[in-house]
Amino acid sequence: MNRYLLRSILMLLAFFGALVTLNYVIDPYAIYRYQDADTAQISRVDQFYHMRLSKPWQVTHRKPRQLVIGSSRAGVVTPAQSADSVVAYNLSMPGMTPTEMEQLVRHAHATGGLERLSIGIEPASFISKYPEMRSGFEPRRLKQAGTSANKLQWLLDAGSNLLSASATLNSLGVLSGTADVRRLYHPDGSWESKGGRLIGESGYLYNARALVQQVGLDSAGMVGNLAVFSRVLEFAYANKIKTRIFVSPEHIYFIDLWYRLGYLPQWEQFHRELVTIVESLATEHDMTPFDVYGFNLMLGVIDEPIYKGRGDPDAWLKDGIHFDKRLGARIMSSLWGRGVDQALPKDDAVKLTTTSVDRYLADTNLLRLSFLDRDIEMISYYNNKLGID
Repeated sequence: MNRYLLRSILMLLAFFGALVTLNYVIDPYAIYRYQDADTAQISRVDQFYHMRLSKPWQVTHRKPRQLVIGSSRAGVVTPAQSADSVVAYNLSMPGMTPTEMEQLVRHAHATGGLERLSIGIEPASFISKYPEMRSGFEPRRLKQAGTSANKLQWLLDAGSNLLSASATLNSLGVLSGTADVRRLYHPDGSWESKGGRLIGESGYLYNARALVQQVGLDSAGMVGNLAVFSRVLEFAYANKIKTRIFVSPEHIYFIDLWYRLGYLPQWEQFHRELVTIVESLATEHDMTPFDVYGFNLMLGVIDEPIYKGRGDPDAWLKDGIHFDKRLGARIMSSLWGRGVDQALPKDDAVKLTTTSVDRYLADTNLLRLSFLDRDIEMISYYNNKLGID
C-alpha cells in the first residue's frame, strides 16, 4: 500500500513537473521569457484576453519611459515617438476602465519613471455602464511608488501561468501548430489585426449592437468616471510627466448612432468636461495644460464609405471604431509633432480647449449631417438591421 501511494505521489509530481516545464519553456503569455521574445514568439498565442495578467509583468521587465495607454482602440499605436526614443510600451487593454488606467499608470511610473504619456480615451468608456475593474485585473500585482508587487500575487500568477488548464492548452496549441491567432502582438505592447470576421458590415453591426446595449443615460456614471480619470491627470501633473490625450476617432455613423439613441448630448458633454478638468488641474499645479486632441474631423477617414459585406480592405476604420497601424501612426505624429514617418500629415488633430471645444462639436455635427445626405441608403440599411429608425 505504501509503495502504491509513493508511486502515485511520484507520478503526480512528475505530471505537475511536466506541466511546469512545458508552460515555462513555451511561456504562452510572454512573462518569463518576455525580454527575449519577438513578435513571432508572442503571436503564437492569442494574447487578447490575457493582457490583464501578462502586461503588468511585462511592464515590470521593460521599465518604460514612454507609455501609451487606453482601450483596444489605442492598442494598435506604436508607442515610440521616434527612432531614437527611450524604452516605450503600449499598456492598452481591451475595455480598459478609468480605475484600471489610474492604477496601471502608477505601476508603470513606479517601475521605470515615465517621461511621456499618451492617453487614448473614448466617450463610451466613460458613459457606458462598465464595472470599475474587469475580470482578470488584480491590483496586487501592481507596483506603487516605494513598494514592490505583492509576492503572494506573484506566486498565484505563477500558478495560473504554469499549472492552469488555459496555459497548458495554449502551450499545446503552440506545439501542435493548431492555435488560431488572428492578431500580431509586438514586444512593445501594441498589436494589429490579421483580418477576421468582425470587419466591414459585421464589425459595424457588432459594435453598434454593443453600443445600444451598453450605453445608458447615466450622467452620474460619467461624472464618477471622469473623477477617477482626473486622478490620472493629477498624478501626471504632480510627477511632471509630459502628457497628451487623444479622443479616439470613430466613424461618423457611430456619432449618428449616439444621436439616434438620444445620447449625443452626453457624448458632447464628455468632451466639454474633459477639457475643463485638464485646464482646472493645470491651474492648480501652475502648469501649462496638457494637450487634448480630437480626431473626428479627419475627412476621408471618419466619413469613409460604408458597405455591405466585408467592405474596403484598405479602410482606416475596419469596424467603425478600431483603427489600424497607419492611423495610429498619424495620431502619434499629430500628438507629438514628429512621428515615426515624417511624411505623415500633421494637421489631422484638432486641439481641444474650453474655448475651442464647442466649435469642434458643431463641426462634427455638420459632418454628420453631410454624411447623412451622402450615404443615407447604407445608413438606413445598417439601422434596419439594428431595428433603429
